[in-house]
Amino acid sequence: MVNTGKRPVVLVTNKETPEKGISKLRLKCDVIFPESHPATRDEVLELAGQVDGIMWVGHMPLNGEVLDRGGSRLKAISTMSAGMDYVDVDEFRKRKFPLGYTPIVLNDAVADSAIGLMIAAGRRYLEGRLAIDQSQWAGGPQWMLGQDIKGSTVGIIGMGGIGQTIARRLQGFEIGQLLYTGRRTKPEAEALGAKMVPQAELLQESDYIFIAVPLTNETRHMINESALAKMKRTAVLVNVARGDIVDQKALVAALRNGTIFAAGLDVMTPEPLPADDELLTLPNAVVIPHLGSATVQTRDNMAEIAALNVLAGIAGTPMFSPYPEEKHPENKVFSVKFVLIMRTGLIRLARSSLQNRMLEPKLLQPTFGADRRPKLVVTCADIPGRYIDLLKQTCDVSVCSGLTRADILRSIPGAEGILWLTADRLDAEALDAAGAQLKVVSTMTSGMDYVDADEFVRRGIALGHTPKVVNDPVADIAVGLMLAAARRFHEGREKIVKGQWEMRPQWMLGQDVPGSTVGIVGFGGIGQTILKRLKGFDIGRCLYTGRTRKAEGDQAGATYVDLTTLLRESDFIFIACPLTSDTAKLFNRDTLALMKTSSVLINVARGGIVDQPALVEALQKRTIFAAGLDVMTPEPLETDDPLLSLENCVVVPHLGTATTQSLLDMFTITANNVLSVLAGGELIAPFKK
Repeated sequence: MVNTGKRPVVLVTNKETPEKGISKLRLKCDVIFPESHPATRDEVLELAGQVDGIMWVGHMPLNGEVLDRGGSRLKAISTMSAGMDYVDVDEFRKRKFPLGYTPIVLNDAVADSAIGLMIAAGRRYLEGRLAIDQSQWAGGPQWMLGQDIKGSTVGIIGMGGIGQTIARRLQGFEIGQLLYTGRRTKPEAEALGAKMVPQAELLQESDYIFIAVPLTNETRHMINESALAKMKRTAVLVNVARGDIVDQKALVAALRNGTIFAAGLDVMTPEPLPADDELLTLPNAVVIPHLGSATVQTRDNMAEIAALNVLAGIAGTPMFSPYPEEKHPENKVFSVKFVLIMRTGLIRLARSSLQNRMLEPKLLQPTFGADRRPKLVVTCADIPGRYIDLLKQTCDVSVCSGLTRADILRSIPGAEGILWLTADRLDAEALDAAGAQLKVVSTMTSGMDYVDADEFVRRGIALGHTPKVVNDPVADIAVGLMLAAARRFHEGREKIVKGQWEMRPQWMLGQDVPGSTVGIVGFGGIGQTILKRLKGFDIGRCLYTGRTRKAEGDQAGATYVDLTTLLRESDFIFIACPLTSDTAKLFNRDTLALMKTSSVLINVARGGIVDQPALVEALQKRTIFAAGLDVMTPEPLETDDPLLSLENCVVVPHLGTATTQSLLDMFTITANNVLSVLAGGELIAPFKK
């Protein structure tokens, strides 16, 4: 295309560039594209000399060769990225050539991916899915225990825009302390409650480490064998920057040898990653195909900013977002707008140190009377021996070593108190087997749909459970499922494994969280904690439904609505209500049809609340965008279940409470429920139907 002299000509190097940016260019320019898709370098170089500006979409090297071919006519280039490791920046500086890029607008999307990877890796999503696929869903109190977030130390390497946004996202997770490292202290980091430390200290102290630093000669292989060796064996590494910042061979070895607990990677070397790469053989490596900025809104914003950069450069005015950043009054509005967004709602993080958390069960020391030792039965052997030893200090304790219901029923006759640690039906048959002397039973769950509570009332037997302490780990897994489903983690990994990783700007776009409407069905302790976790995600509003309006909802700024309104208006819907006769199959073909086609459904309550065949159909037909499920029907799920064939369904094997701290907290309450009643006191956590 030859320039007529009336309108400048702009080359856009990828035909799939979002229309939002193209339409901006077309208001003032003629736009051309390479004929082939993806474009070859030769095509791009040939066209460079025929245009006034270039929107450089993709990671093809951008260097002096391009500028030479552009000649005197070429006036401006803008990339559509934040990372600039593929650009010869020094050459642009030397020639004083206008160069733009698109930072800030992708901070939210990349930070969301980072938090999703943190939870997915820390809570063993991939390992759990593999266990389902391989018919190895074992269950049990100590199965698949992951890492806690509450009270943890988080380290961020690179406290720029993305690092700061990650820190903001963490505000609702009640982390213990936030560390960062970089070239200098930053006021923005201090406002977020972060402390600057040497990198060695960050590596040694952090439970979660995020890499959010640019790739430079200085940062290449910054995380190497020596750095990995400094990290805790329980640490989780998350990389959303560039693959070459990590020595990948050293990382593989560290993951395989247990030097660190897990890793979540949006970036790696090379990209696309070969389908036979060793990383993909590791169950503790959550790998997705560079989806950090892959949402519709983010890619639209990036294209629009890149277009504005090119237009400004052609006109000889300061770019909207120049590289390196310059201070111009013309782009002050842009900068102020995004700084205000970034600083909205900043608070200092809670300083509840992980070291102050309970490391062993703190059991009651009851007085039962002279020489009296009540008989207790623990219905599952999958409990740390030291926990049982504490009970044996004051009681005669037997532990059921079998796995079946018949084994349990044979173990409980004569028991005065039972720690019911399985999800087997707790009903009249079980109470009859125990005998008339039974005074108290406590489960180690919050949900009680497997318990005949009315039978306990009829017999006057105390019934306890473990609410509240499960709120944090279940809310964490819920938010992780939201992000993994919305950002297509499972589908992304499948694409890598099948050799189908594509390098296109419109590939694998997911759903945005900022500005969205979140609906919560069941606004009890877990529902309220989910909303607390979302505090730093800049959601637009929260709707909730349940039996009654709640004061906690008003205090949190949530709006009480009927179920139909919630289904129609929500972008993300969390199921956090108990399974009852009223809620069984609450989500069915009719209710799912009310949801947006872009919506994501997350279930961390009970599988029976969802009509599973109807959900499979809705996902297959794209009636809804995706689902994230920690619970399903039946459990364990059969390996040929249709859910497992769906690319838009993230499934984990009921890991909601599966963390070391949660196990400790739940056992403590379960044991103290029983000990308190046997000593003549009240239940610590009574079940109220």
